[in-house]
Amino acid sequence: MINQRITEGFDALSPAQKKVAHYIRNNVHEIAFMSAKEIAMRCDSSEPTIHRLAKRLGYEKYADMSDAMKDFVYEKRVINRFNSFVECKDEEPSWYEKHFIKEINSLRETMSQNTEEQFVDAAKMILEAKRVYLAGWRSGLTITSPFAYILNYLLGNALLIPQGEIAEYGAVLKEGDILICSGFPRYCKSTIKICEVAKQKKVKIITITDAKISPFYTLADKAFLAVSNPSGFLDSYVSPLGIMNLLIKQIAYQAVDTVKANLNAVEESFDYFNLKFDWK
Repeated sequence: MINQRITEGFDALSPAQKKVAHYIRNNVHEIAFMSAKEIAMRCDSSEPTIHRLAKRLGYEKYADMSDAMKDFVYEKRVINRFNSFVECKDEEPSWYEKHFIKEINSLRETMSQNTEEQFVDAAKMILEAKRVYLAGWRSGLTITSPFAYILNYLLGNALLIPQGEIAEYGAVLKEGDILICSGFPRYCKSTIKICEVAKQKKVKIITITDAKISPFYTLADKAFLAVSNPSGFLDSYVSPLGIMNLLIKQIAYQAVDTVKANLNAVEESFDYFNLKFDWK
């Protein structure tokens, strides 16, 4: 399949070819029936780049790559139609139902792209770390903000790096720490920078990202892939949050006594500071 060829050959592509390959991978349903010139215009690239990319991916000519894209779209369409046939009522689903069907399908695809062993290993890495740092801003805060809060709630050693202080925190990262980051298009350069610094300092990196061709995937010691097929114009973070929740469950499962002690301590602190709501 074309997506597999892109994933396997991505590192050997030129920067211009990577840009096009990434676009094709994420938008193949929209561009499968376009000419090389039309795709080039969509990607803000050149037509020769499209033809060179086809060659680098092992196709004799662009027409062969175009056929591969069409085959991929047709295969996915058959699968999606079958899923819709199984899941939906006889009548056309409403916009309300379509939204949740899309989210459910994204979660299913996310489950198929990750393994139980990944979660077990990642939880162990987090529990063995001296300090747990999290990086990911703008929309990425949808994941990193609650993740940092809950991890600190459970373990007492987690911190979300403020975006304006990446230089300061980059300076104090050290071996034995762990960095958890979220990286989704447009792939925030600040997050990539802090990951590169962490890598240089032998800090373990766990990332939640969208694809194996993501710049975060190759930087990570443990990478989770989250599929997002939003029904609207905004990205959906249901799948990344699902990964976060499962990691939290696995951490609690592996460190029952530690988590229980920390939860009790936090509850006592809530009582002391009178932060709980009292029903009148």
